[in-house]
Amino acid sequence: MLYRAPKRSGGRLEMIWGEKDQPIKIAITDTAANKTWFCGVNKKNEPFYFELSPVPKARTEARPLALPDNASTLDIASAYAALVKRNAGTGELK
Repeated sequence: MLYRAPKRSGGRLEMIWGEKDQPIKIAITDTAANKTWFCGVNKKNEPFYFELSPVPKARTEARPLALPDNASTLDIASAYAALVKRNAGTGELK
């Protein structure tokens, strides 16, 4: 689940992502573009990602991430960064 506390709410938390069949596994931030994406794998083993926004909309990719069984956290982060870069068309992720 993902929450935010916008200034207009006086600091009250609002849930912006609560999809139980799409748990967030990793967050990627492109500091040059000032954008953040959240990524995970749904029940169909399809990777998904969404850009941080008040009403996020997930995008999925039909092919699973190509990761070895013993993939490190860095391997997983790199695979999701490549997925976002390939599909979001934002240019180089830093």
